[in-house]
Amino acid sequence: MAKTVPASKVSANDSSAKGRLAQIRIYENAEYRYYRVKDLAVASTQVVEYSTTTDAVTKDRAGATSIGRTVAGVAAATVSVGNYGWMQVSGSVSALTPAAVAIAAGDLVVPHATSDGGINKATTATFRHAFAVALSADTATTTGAGITKVALIRV
Repeated sequence: MAKTVPASKVSANDSSAKGRLAQIRIYENAEYRYYRVKDLAVASTQVVEYSTTTDAVTKDRAGATSIGRTVAGVAAATVSVGNYGWMQVSGSVSALTPAAVAIAAGDLVVPHATSDGGINKATTATFRHAFAVALSADTATTTGAGITKVALIRV
C-alpha cells in the first residue's frame, strides 16, 4: 500500500529530490507520483514520460523530447524546469483543454497532438491512448483555453 503524502507536499516544487523518483503516494482519494520535470509544468497540464531511461516528465508532447503518448499524469502544481514535483496519476483532476477543443462528459481523453500539456477528445484512431474519462464538458472556447474535469485511468 502506498503511503500518504501531506497536503503541503502535493504542491512541491523541489530544487533537489526529496524522495525516491516515481514513488507513489496517496492524498485525498487520489494517487500521485514524484518526478523530475524537464519543461515547466503548470498545474493542470498533462505530462508525458521524457524517455524510457529516466524518471523525468515533460509537457512537450508536440516536440521531439517525449516518448509520444505515454502519459505520466497531470501536474498537481506548477513545477519549474529541472525541479521535482508530484503528478496526479489517479482520481479526479482538472486538465488543461486547448482553445477550439470540444469535450463532453463521458468522452475518453488523450494527449493533444499539437498543444503541449493539453488534452483532446479521443477518436477511433486514438482511443487506445486514452488516459482519462471526462466528468464534465470542457470550458474552452474557440479562442481561449479552458479546463475539463476528468477521472484519470491510473497511469
